Amino acid sequence: MSKYSEQGKKRASDVTKRLFNAFEHLRAQRMVSNKIEFAERLGTYPNIITGLGNGTRNATLEIVINLVNEYQVNPDYILFGRGEILLTKQEFVGDRVTALEDRVASLEASMKTLLGSRYVTQSRS
Repeated sequence: MSKYSEQGKKRASDVTKRLFNAFEHLRAQRMVSNKIEFAERLGTYPNIITGLGNGTRNATLEIVINLVNEYQVNPDYILFGRGEILLTKQEFVGDRVTALEDRVASLEASMKTLLGSRYVTQSRS
């Protein structure tokens, strides 16, 4: 359970609370050893992580994205409180493949718009 002060509880967002709960879960699973390591891997400072834990700071989008990418934390859990804290390897890889396929399709559509009939797609095997 997170160590939020009464005052901190009133100010910390639900996302921030779940992010700090994820940190505690990762620590319990020995996937991270301390706030310093956690902060470094998330591209922030230990005092920011302390502020998240005591409710004086709210999580930024950058921290949430880095948490998902570094530790395979379930974004649905962090953002909405749904599902397990950690994604399975299959879920994590599947989400990345889908995102890449969507990005490729978007880029191809942009290229077709820019180049018209001069754009020729490469076959993917």
